[in-house]
Amino acid sequence: MVEFGTGKSDLGRQAEADLRVIREWVLTQPKSIVLRIEGHADTVGPDDLNNALSADRAVAVARFLMRNAGIDFAQMQLYAMGKDRRYLVVPTPDETPEPRNRSVTIVHVAPEG
Repeated sequence: MVEFGTGKSDLGRQAEADLRVIREWVLTQPKSIVLRIEGHADTVGPDDLNNALSADRAVAVARFLMRNAGIDFAQMQLYAMGKDRRYLVVPTPDETPEPRNRSVTIVHVAPEG
């Protein structure tokens, strides 16, 4: 899980350090790997802004991995997606600033077959 500041989609130092750990794990995997990058937002603010923010966070993580982590993406499938308030990491009431909901989760998806 990679966490973000309130209303932010830029990666901080801790997020980049977390992504470097993920990079090391990816490099130990078989040649074909599928990752789903799920962006999340908390319940503070309007849904349309939070939905866009969750997608922006997922894209920020995908871009970091593609540009900076040195992973061979010819051997990998990567999906970035924003999740709306129906998929909170931690269920909370409206207008609740929960840091774990301001995050991106990277899911290893088992290949079909």
